[in-house]
Amino acid sequence: MTNVSEDEKFEAYAKLGSQRVLAMILKANGKNPDGATIVEDSWGLLPTTLRYLVSNEIMGVSEETVENFQT
Repeated sequence: MTNVSEDEKFEAYAKLGSQRVLAMILKANGKNPDGATIVEDSWGLLPTTLRYLVSNEIMGVSEETVENFQT
């Protein structure tokens, strides 16, 4: 069994999550008659905070995020 640090686990989960959201975006782009909204090449170029917000919106947790960070 390999010991993996928490940072490495977080990085792996973040990468998997990003790939999952990108797959959902690409699928939606294929069904969008008006054309692609976000293309694969630009997804990786977006700032992390923006990718996080887009991911939360796609996954339907954007309202939870706002509630969790209200002061």
